[in-house]
Amino acid sequence: MYAVTPLTPEGHLIRDARKRKRLRMDELARKVGVSKEKLGYMERGYDDDRKPYAYEDDAALARIAAETGIPAAELERTGHPGAAELLRSFPVPPQEPAPSVLSPDAAALGGRLFALLIADRPDREVLEFLLRGEKPLADRVQAAIDWLEDRPASARAERARETG
Repeated sequence: MYAVTPLTPEGHLIRDARKRKRLRMDELARKVGVSKEKLGYMERGYDDDRKPYAYEDDAALARIAAETGIPAAELERTGHPGAAELLRSFPVPPQEPAPSVLSPDAAALGGRLFALLIADRPDREVLEFLLRGEKPLADRVQAAIDWLEDRPASARAERARETG
């Protein structure tokens, strides 16, 4: 199957939001109660006969927005105040808090994986230092990424020569 660029603002909005959520078309269609074909028409902006798609189903647009995180203001911006109003009337689903600490098993596996990934790196000690500590894991990983990205190109080239 080939990708088709949406022709309408609504189509761009729906496709971008679906992809951000990493949903396949069939998954999103099932979750919001429309056919995959209808969702395809909505994303492309036209039907199989290449006729422009009429976005008349405010309820479907609101359900898609709720499932993909499209704000009501974006629905209004694309000319769908009815869908925006419906979206605002939906109950807000409770968000599960992200776990702040990995389970001991997950932490042990992550530690083993990390050790294997950096075992032969000449900069292993720096990475170990950056990833140790009391800060949240995401902050420690970001510090390591920043350090790796900020290294001069010559250091990366030298490392490449060392590793062969």
